[in-house]
Amino acid sequence: MRIVVVHAARLLDPIHRSTHGQQGYVCAQVNPSLAGDREGMYAIAKRFAAWAPNIAIKLPATAAGLDIMEKICQEGIAATITVSFSVPQVYVTASSKRCF
Repeated sequence: MRIVVVHAARLLDPIHRSTHGQQGYVCAQVNPSLAGDREGMYAIAKRFAAWAPNIAIKLPATAAGLDIMEKICQEGIAATITVSFSVPQVYVTASSKRCF
């Protein structure tokens, strides 16, 4: 996964730089089997974010995933949430002010 993500990050780096970090991100998804494991997701998020400045960490829309989203966003790491499981997950994520 690192090879693919870092390659894509390099390709998008000019966009990321020219838009001052507003665009040009590539997503790196944490292992979905860790959906409830805050420590595991946090460790993976930190590892992925260290690969390049324009990697957004893709987290599951679980309570643990939202907690990790808040934590990494406070550290300046971009995050996105997978919300394709239920309407309540979409609502909670959309109404969250944790990362904005």
